[in-house]
Amino acid sequence: MVARLRHNPKPALVGLIVTTLLLGSAWLAYAFAAPSGGSYPVIAAKVTGHGFITPCQFRGRHMDCSHVEFNIKRNADGAFKGSLTIICDGTTPPGDTTFHAKAISDLSIAGNVAQFSATGTLTGKENKGLVASVDVMTTDNEDGNDMFLATVRGASLTCTPGGIVTNGDVEVQLGKNPDPDQRPTTSPSPEHNPKPPHNPHR
Repeated sequence: MVARLRHNPKPALVGLIVTTLLLGSAWLAYAFAAPSGGSYPVIAAKVTGHGFITPCQFRGRHMDCSHVEFNIKRNADGAFKGSLTIICDGTTPPGDTTFHAKAISDLSIAGNVAQFSATGTLTGKENKGLVASVDVMTTDNEDGNDMFLATVRGASLTCTPGGIVTNGDVEVQLGKNPDPDQRPTTSPSPEHNPKPPHNPHR
């Protein structure tokens, strides 16, 4: 006499349900813990620089240039911080105006090119205290011809310094731990009317 064993499907079904629930719980835990909004992964980044922006404006016997100084950082948690100062020469309408910003809203780096945006205030006879915004693109070139291009927009003012950075430097860093101690090298203070590069044709 041969005994036949009956297959009971209940334990297999219960095991399948338990496995499915465990996998679902693990997926939900990962989904809620992972960064959102397309910001994953966040890579710390930093761009610093200072210098005069050529070409400059000729005014009688004098040659005036826009001057910039900036230190912009994106932390590994996605937060932005830093500061930017632009002495605008050749603004529209005409006149020298200084733009100060500490509210950094964006920083992206691709290779040796950095782009960032900021909001700040203006100083100057006609624009003192007015709020303005800026979009910047700057390039850290190995040949030393670093580039800087910015558009400062105020209520009734536009400043667009753009060209080669002279008497200064731009440093673009992308990585887990940008050097926290790196700062732009000593440069003339914007409050002391920095002297533009020497004009050999004057």
